[in-house]
Amino acid sequence: MEQIIIEKFRNYFAQMDFSNDSMLSEIYSDNVVFIDPIHEINGIDNLSKYFDKLNSNLVEGSFLFTDESILDNKAYLSWEMNLKLKRPNKNVKASGISVLTIEEK
Repeated sequence: MEQIIIEKFRNYFAQMDFSNDSMLSEIYSDNVVFIDPIHEINGIDNLSKYFDKLNSNLVEGSFLFTDESILDNKAYLSWEMNLKLKRPNKNVKASGISVLTIEEK
């Protein structure tokens, strides 16, 4: 089960098409806590709104997942992110890690 959820997560972020709300609910629980360097978002409805806003400013984007480690119910995914934004008109590259706590989603 964990590996299926991780694959769905990878696929969702690989192309960064945040318009697919049904996929979002397959990955995250309703009470998700999503933390990035700028935001902390609670609940799937708020996360969906956040991704909608991001999607509206995105020309294109992708995540390249470079490493994975699973320990108990936590998955650690290293990645490289590439974004092309409308405002400001620029490319953004960043490396980071996502820590997923996997229960049912």
